[in-house]
Amino acid sequence: MNPRRIAAAPALLVAVSAAALAIPACSAPSGSDAQNPVASSAPTAAAPTPSADPIETTVASAAPSAAPSATVVAAAAPPPPECPAGMVKVPGGKFEAGALKRKVEIKDLCVDKTEVTAGAYAECVKAGKCNEFFMACGVGATYNVPGAENKPIVCVDYQQAKTFCEYRGARLPLDEEWEWVARGGDEARKYAWGAEEPKDQACWSGEAGGPLKGPCEVGSHPAGTNALGIADLTGNVFEWTSSKADSTGASLVCHGGSWKDGSAQGLAVARPGGFKTEYKCGFGGMRCFTEVPPTP
Repeated sequence: MNPRRIAAAPALLVAVSAAALAIPACSAPSGSDAQNPVASSAPTAAAPTPSADPIETTVASAAPSAAPSATVVAAAAPPPPECPAGMVKVPGGKFEAGALKRKVEIKDLCVDKTEVTAGAYAECVKAGKCNEFFMACGVGATYNVPGAENKPIVCVDYQQAKTFCEYRGARLPLDEEWEWVARGGDEARKYAWGAEEPKDQACWSGEAGGPLKGPCEVGSHPAGTNALGIADLTGNVFEWTSSKADSTGASLVCHGGSWKDGSAQGLAVARPGGFKTEYKCGFGGMRCFTEVPPTP
């Protein structure tokens, strides 16, 4: 008999330029306006089983006999996360930012789900990348305060905030980037959760129980967490940006309102605040942003 060979090739898988509104005064280190901080492919899946492995089939007058072909298929590894741990992806878009309605385009961003905590900042200090300069700046201070590890770090000036985010491989947001995230992109929300006036959705001094004496633990007001799972964009502490609040750059824009605010308008997303770069407040903290890494 003459053998016949049949073969098939396997297939291959293939960012405010707006006037700063009045906010409570902050502290600056006495004797100096400055500090000297410590320096700042997708996996290839196994080829699928071909329609016919290169096997040899013998044609005989009797019933043919062919040995079974064993095929091992490796499970494909899950794709890598788009954002680092503790961050969430916020799709970009276009909108008119700030009181001047500047037309801006925002790229896809990775954004911290919570404000940076006192515990996280302490880890940066322990690593020798952040410093402890004037961290007990006033009422509301959280650094090295027992039981405050999960509250936002406060009493950080611009350079300390910038250094921490760089330690994380991230950065402080631009004014327009922060506004885009807090307004829910195209939804243009007045507050992070929507248009409803604040009650218990935020850590602020207008909520039941009267004026607060300091910030709340991050994420402790779930009704104010936005649809992407980002907490405390409204209330708790003001958050630094890297955008100028004046022509000189001596003051930078901050956003979000704080635990010290008793007026609902003070918590509005569009309300900017201006902090001098060396100011340190018991109601001023930070949140880190970064671009979404390119797809392998």
